[in-house]
Amino acid sequence: MNIPKNVTIRLLQAVFILLCSQSLFAQKVVRYELYVKDTLVNYAGKEKRAISVNGQIPMPTLTFTEGDTAEIVVHNQLKESTSLHWHGVFLPNKEDGV
Repeated sequence: MNIPKNVTIRLLQAVFILLCSQSLFAQKVVRYELYVKDTLVNYAGKEKRAISVNGQIPMPTLTFTEGDTAEIVVHNQLKESTSLHWHGVFLPNKEDGV
């Protein structure tokens, strides 16, 4: 079977474009490691216990783009259980830490 040269070239171009465009639509994995621990703060001249995440109060902002896969690892260094509450993410009530 003889395929005309221009058809072969067009077919190769189409395959090349498809292979290159796959990476444009591929999901990106965005990973965060969060360390939750007790800390002491002094905002009004008196030390108080507070919970920090990665040593910060408030916790760091986690940024994602629509279509990203979020991978969040929480290291609970508290002596009790903890949960996180998210803003800006649509989650069922039973799953949002409330």
